Amino acid sequence: MNLEYDETPFVAILREAFANHSNLPERCAINLAYEVNQEDFSDVVEIVSRCGAREGLVARLRTTHPVGPNHLGQYDRHFWTVWTEACAFAWAKNVAGFDRPRFTDDRGKPDLLVGSSMWLEAKTVERSPDERRALDQMAEASDRGRPQYRMTYGFSVPHPTIVKKFNDGLSDALTKLARQGFGEIIVYFELDGIDWGTDEHAALKAIDEWSATESSNTGARIVVTRGGRWREPLIDHIPPTI
Repeated sequence: MNLEYDETPFVAILREAFANHSNLPERCAINLAYEVNQEDFSDVVEIVSRCGAREGLVARLRTTHPVGPNHLGQYDRHFWTVWTEACAFAWAKNVAGFDRPRFTDDRGKPDLLVGSSMWLEAKTVERSPDERRALDQMAEASDRGRPQYRMTYGFSVPHPTIVKKFNDGLSDALTKLARQGFGEIIVYFELDGIDWGTDEHAALKAIDEWSATESSNTGARIVVTRGGRWREPLIDHIPPTI
C-alpha cells in the first residue's frame, strides 16, 4: 500500500510484527488499522520502545494473532489484550513511576515485572458474547450502508457476572503471584465495555466497591481503566499499609 502520509507508531509496529498479513480478512483488526493509519496506542508504542521492550511487545503480538489463512474472531480479541498489557506497561512507567517495567516470558508469571519485587498482571474484562455478536452485526450492516440503531426503554441493574469477571481476574493474578514465591502485585484491568441496557453508573459503583474491598483484603493494588485511557484510571485502589 502506498501511503501519502507517515505511518503512525501503532501501524509501524504492526507492520513489524505482521509483515505477511495478506491472508487476513478485511475486517481483521490489523487490516483495519492499516486502512485508516490508526493512531491508537501510538504513545504507548513510543514508551515501550524507549524502555527497550519493543521486541517483547512484537513477540506477544505475533504469538496471540496468527496470520495463517484460518482467521478466528478470538484472534482479534487476543490482539487487543496485548494492548491492555502494553497500556499497563505505559501506566507503570509514566503514571505509577516505576523505573524499569519489563515484559515477562508469561509462562505462568504475571505479565510484567515493574520493580525488583513488584509484579503487574493485566486483564481485559470483555463484554458478554451476545453483546459482542450484536456489535459485530451492527458493524457489518454499517459497512453495507445499512446502519442499525438500538433503543432501550429502561436500564437494568448490573448482572452479577460483571463483578465476577473482575474477581476471577484477581484470583488468577494472585495464583500467579503465589507461584513466584515473592513480591507484591498490581492487577490492571481494562474494562472493554458494559453491555447495552445496563445501568452504567450502578455497574461502575459495584466495580469500585469490589475493588476497594478486595484491595484491602488481598493486598493487591487494583487499577481499572476504560477505553485505553491509561493515563487517567477510573479506579486506583492502593492497599493500606500496616
